Amino acid sequence: MRPCIQVDSQLILSINRVGAGYFKYVQFSHDKDALNQYFRQMTPNTGPFDINVISDAMSAVVDKSGPAVTVMHLPEIGIKGNTHFPLSDLNNVQMAGLVSKFLKEKDLQ
Repeated sequence: MRPCIQVDSQLILSINRVGAGYFKYVQFSHDKDALNQYFRQMTPNTGPFDINVISDAMSAVVDKSGPAVTVMHLPEIGIKGNTHFPLSDLNNVQMAGLVSKFLKEKDLQ
């Protein structure tokens, strides 16, 4: 028997900024085929989703990582509309530049 997996498109939109629609200024392609390919790459949640569990786990990882962690609010530096997959967004070259700069500044390249 195959498990029944339901997709909550509103949840996907809230988390990833694309899905049932697009957030304002989103940098993700509006092309139907690009969105279809994006969804094909997703792994569905097969259990309950708890944003607090995820947030607490990520905070613990950041705390253990030490000084090589930088929190950057992209709109504050003039970059708007990125999803949670910045290297898949239309401004991916700009995002790769930020990552490269960070790695160089931390002597991690």
